[in-house]
Amino acid sequence: MFRRLGQRSYRSESPTYINSNISSTLQSMQSSPRDNSSVSFRSEAPTTPSTRSSVSNQSQMLIDHEKQIDRDGANSMLYFICNKLSVIVVLVDELCTDALGLRVSAYELIDELRTKVRPYLVNLDLDMKRFEDILRYNIDRSNIADEKIKWLIDANTYQKEMRRVLTELADSVYNDLEESLDLRQKGVIARRPSPATVENLSEMKKGMERAIKMVRNSSRG
Repeated sequence: MFRRLGQRSYRSESPTYINSNISSTLQSMQSSPRDNSSVSFRSEAPTTPSTRSSVSNQSQMLIDHEKQIDRDGANSMLYFICNKLSVIVVLVDELCTDALGLRVSAYELIDELRTKVRPYLVNLDLDMKRFEDILRYNIDRSNIADEKIKWLIDANTYQKEMRRVLTELADSVYNDLEESLDLRQKGVIARRPSPATVENLSEMKKGMERAIKMVRNSSRG
């Protein structure tokens, strides 16, 4: 056994010594009286139905407050969604143009379609659902004579049109692009996006340009 640094003598740390030391420590702990004065118990009041009801009401009030929207807020959300939809329409149109040619590999294009376009469409769908929920909440709680009912209905009309574009983009357009690229990847070189998809994307681009201008003008009015 090596001598400990800084000590002139050392004790043998054998199992016998360790066990005897532990035993003596346990005996001293058992023989000493236990002091219960330091032990305290926190009494927690039971949750009553009235308490749960109060918490539920507060949560509902918070949700109601978050869903209330004014005209500027509605226009901001509308422009945000409109801009995001325009971005993805342009991206899919560019991808479709590449799919019509043979300059970019089908593997690269289908990877971009599935890893970039699809998640973007899913996130945009969630944004639209939140906005639609807010619009519906405010419309349902408005009277026909309220001043805000007009711009709420206008915003809802714009949103319905953008929902239609997103649905078509995520359904027929996406499926046609994915199918054509998948077949090209398998060796069917002649497969291209359908003329209907190409024309549809062209009209979507023009429509989104008009929509952004209309939303901008609406926010200024």
